[in-house]
Amino acid sequence: MSTLEARYRRLLGLYPAEHRRRFGDEMLAVLMSAAADGQRRPPLGESVNLLWHALWRRLGGLRQPQPDGPWAQALAVVGVVGSLSLFAVNLDTGWLPSGTAAALTLIVLFGPRWLVVPVAWVAVAINTFLVPSIETLWTLLLLGLTTAIALSARQPAREGLRLLGGRGVAMLATVALAVGGSKMTGGWTLSQIVVVLAAIAGTVVLWRRLDGPVRRRVLVILAPSAALYFLVVRNMYFFPDALFALTLAVVVAVLGFGLLKPWERLMHLLELGRKAGRES
Repeated sequence: MSTLEARYRRLLGLYPAEHRRRFGDEMLAVLMSAAADGQRRPPLGESVNLLWHALWRRLGGLRQPQPDGPWAQALAVVGVVGSLSLFAVNLDTGWLPSGTAAALTLIVLFGPRWLVVPVAWVAVAINTFLVPSIETLWTLLLLGLTTAIALSARQPAREGLRLLGGRGVAMLATVALAVGGSKMTGGWTLSQIVVVLAAIAGTVVLWRRLDGPVRRRVLVILAPSAALYFLVVRNMYFFPDALFALTLAVVVAVLGFGLLKPWERLMHLLELGRKAGRES
């Protein structure tokens, strides 16, 4: 056994036994076939990726949706939209939180896939412990968790960028800059107007670029963070405690996920009715 193979086996040994039994030999064969001649140790990025997914499997992970299904596509889009939103909301929270959010956005848009997940969870930790104002903490924490979970789901590389398209990503980036700029300027009224217009523009992008099932799931996933932002952070007279923030997020999430299937069944029945009317 070569030194490289032994090191790969040690990394793969961190996965649960059932996962090793089913996929261990196949994973090792793929890793060894991609190694360069004379290579003695796994690349840093590959090691981080293996460690992360081993930990994720140990913790139970998420039940991975079908890679071409609407939930998987929605998570891919949320990873892009969430990182841009985190950047926009973080711009006035200090150099370290805003810098980490900016780095995450750049990595999501241009960087390697293996670096996305660790930076996303670092952003969550920073938003939890270093955000200076309590009125923005809950939104940033929830938005960061939503984004990190979406980016951690297994999906094709740059799937979210593909679904949104170049123009869609450019529009959403413009929206993020508009929201961030309004937060850094004086004048609450102007800030409110810019944020509302930017939110409308961002919704239009999602509406036009995505299929209906994907679009609805994106809105459901992001709804709790959006509710906290517009009902709490943008209200200068109200400072929430943890219980209120958690209750609001849970209520919005339950409503969104609970109404999704009945709404889709209703839309399906209406479409069947329209189709029958055209054929008659």
